[in-house]
Amino acid sequence: MTPHLLIALAIFAFTLPLPLILQLLIAAVLPLLVGLVTNRVTAAAKKAVLLLVLSIIAAGLNDLLTSVKADQPFDLGLWLVAAIGTFLASGAFHLILWKPTGVAAAAQDAIPATQPAGQVLEADPTSEIHGTLEQTNPLDLDGDGRDDKTQRFVARQPDPYREP
Repeated sequence: MTPHLLIALAIFAFTLPLPLILQLLIAAVLPLLVGLVTNRVTAAAKKAVLLLVLSIIAAGLNDLLTSVKADQPFDLGLWLVAAIGTFLASGAFHLILWKPTGVAAAAQDAIPATQPAGQVLEADPTSEIHGTLEQTNPLDLDGDGRDDKTQRFVARQPDPYREP
């Protein structure tokens, strides 16, 4: 080999700094963390904002630890680039790995959802309801008890409290 080729090969290096690997692992876990603290009815925009905030915090802490360890000043530009990269990598991990495998759904189902404020889960037994109890069928357009699109019979339940 010629000396010029050896010099050209010597200018490249392959290193994997620990903070960079840590940042990638954090980006992989952040979508699962967002899934744990939200439920299925949470708007996607709120989940994205939460993921962005967590990405900014994680990138800031990682860059702060790196700058303290290297005894250098904290670089806001590196923090911004790391936060954007963490957010984009987290979104990619969610869409490519966690969502298709069902891990994202399992993370959201891990903690049971609480009842939203003002929602009534069961009927009030003291309310005055008269008439028959019927299952309403959105496909029964003419009221004959059958689905108008599939012509299946829909059973009606008699009211047990109605006097004959």
